[in-house]
Amino acid sequence: MGTVTAERLLRAWESTLAEQTVRRAAALLAVCRDEDTTEVARWGVAERDAALFDLRGELFGTQATALAECPDCGGQLEVPLDLRALRPRPSGAPTDAVSIDGYRVRAHPPSTEDLLAASLGADEEAALEALLARCVEQVLTPAGEELALAAVPARVGHRIRAHLSSSLEDVDLDLALTCVRCGSTFHAPFDIATFLLREVEVWAHRLLAEVHVLAGAYGWAEGAILGLSARRRRSYLDLIEGVT
Repeated sequence: MGTVTAERLLRAWESTLAEQTVRRAAALLAVCRDEDTTEVARWGVAERDAALFDLRGELFGTQATALAECPDCGGQLEVPLDLRALRPRPSGAPTDAVSIDGYRVRAHPPSTEDLLAASLGADEEAALEALLARCVEQVLTPAGEELALAAVPARVGHRIRAHLSSSLEDVDLDLALTCVRCGSTFHAPFDIATFLLREVEVWAHRLLAEVHVLAGAYGWAEGAILGLSARRRRSYLDLIEGVT
């Protein structure tokens, strides 16, 4: 499991349960990397997702299998993934300044905090407006005068939206799939945050079950059991189950 111990990952999983859904991935990263959750939530989403891909590789490896359902026949597909090929490449620039129709626009990539605030909008349009308001830091006219976002010409506003959307392209992943049962082709979204949180959830419940069995059989404390490697825990469980 690399440098993240079983005890730390279990603590990280537990800490995510108290967080809002949008912040759960940031909380997982924060505990595993010994960072502050609020600070991680300020990272750009591409930077956060790159770190989640790296964490997944450290915990469980870079090869994975995702499940998808065919929308036509309902068949279940097992999709092998090379997570190294899906990992986003964040630019690292905290603020991106671009020229749009002569207007100078400075905006930062959306963060977990920005997405959380936007999710409180009454509808999709309100959420987008909230995201723009948070991420667009400054707009200068061709004459160099600062302009409020609400006063920006409509054509420029549309292009600002497109520019902001493009900053999320690397993290909005769609898998092109073909159903082996009916031959239909379709696209399925892949979100590393959701994927890894689900994997850690399954891992945590399995580990807690192992602790329960080993503690009952040997009287060991949880900390001692968590300090064992996964292979040694499995060996003791095999002995309990009579597997040779």
